[in-house]
Order: sequence, then structure tokens, then C-alpha cells
Amino acid sequence: MNANAPDPTTATPQDPPTLDALRPAWWLLLALGIMTVITGILVLAWPGATLLVLAVLFGFWLIAAGVLRLIAALAEKSLSLGWRVVHILIGVLLIGAGIGALSNLFSSLGALVFLAGFLLILDGADDLVRAVRNDSQTSRGWLVATGVLGVIAGGVVLSRPAVGLFTLVVVLGAMLLMLGVTRIAAALSLRQLLKAA
Repeated sequence: MNANAPDPTTATPQDPPTLDALRPAWWLLLALGIMTVITGILVLAWPGATLLVLAVLFGFWLIAAGVLRLIAALAEKSLSLGWRVVHILIGVLLIGAGIGALSNLFSSLGALVFLAGFLLILDGADDLVRAVRNDSQTSRGWLVATGVLGVIAGGVVLSRPAVGLFTLVVVLGAMLLMLGVTRIAAALSLRQLLKAA
């Protein structure tokens, strides 16, 4: 028997593919976090902005988030076919909502607020599901944080449709800022985990 041959009882064939599958995930998560922080800052910087500006900001945010979700669905090799389809559907829904918002800015503001709340909840629930499936305690904690924040942000938007526009802008801006910061932290934590492996 070859002394240099790996011992089949101690080999872990699943580890390299799992780590390889996570490698594109950290920078995609980082990009989404940075984009979300920038959107939150812009929303907070212009609290008295017109409905047009608010709709444009959220329209582009939804499109960009959908594109990044589609890239993640195609890049993560560890996803099963079912979960890959779910991620693709979320991405398509985000892109469709963004295009719809940009094509009819004023009349679709109410629908945009509803869609934003619904999709924030859906996106947060997806992060919570990922946390359950994740083997790393550190990454799991950050995924839980982003998932809970996403669900809370969506719940606030859906439960307060009659709130004044100024308050809605501040709440959405703050929620996007917190969500973006936690996603950046999660991405950097995942990057450290991959470097240490």
C-alpha cells in the first residue's frame, strides 16, 4: 500500500466542493451589502425627496438585487435544483418589480411599497433558511441577523402603509442601512472563514 495515499477513513471528499461553492458567495454578498448601504444612505440623505426619486431609487435597487440573486443562483454549485429554481424565481421577481416601478413611477408607488415589503420578507426568509442549512456557526449567525432584519424591514413596510412619506423614507433608509451593514459583515466573516480553510 502506498504510504502517501490518503486514508479513505479520514478523507473528507465533501469539504473541497463545499468551500469551492462558497468562494463566489462572499463577494456577491459584499456587493449586495455595499449596494444596500449606498441605497440606504441616499434615501436618508434625501428625506424630503419626491415620489419620483423614491421610486427610481427602489426601482434600481430591486433590479440590482435581482441580478445579484440570479448570479448567486448560478454560481453556487452546492445548491440543489429546487433551491436553484427558488433563487432564480426570487431574482426574476426582484427584477420584474424594479422594471415595473421604473416604467410607471407615480401610479405604481403604492404597489412598489407593497412589493418592497413583501420581497424584503421573502429575501429575509431565504437568509434564515440558508442559516439553517449552513455548517459554519459564524456565517450562520450573520445569516440569521440579515434574515431577521429583512423580515422586520418588510413587516414595517407592510404594516404601516398609511404612514407619512417622510417617516416611510426614514424607516426604509435606516432598515436598508442596517441590512447592508450586516451583509457586509457577513461577507467579510465568510471571506475570513475561506482564507482560514
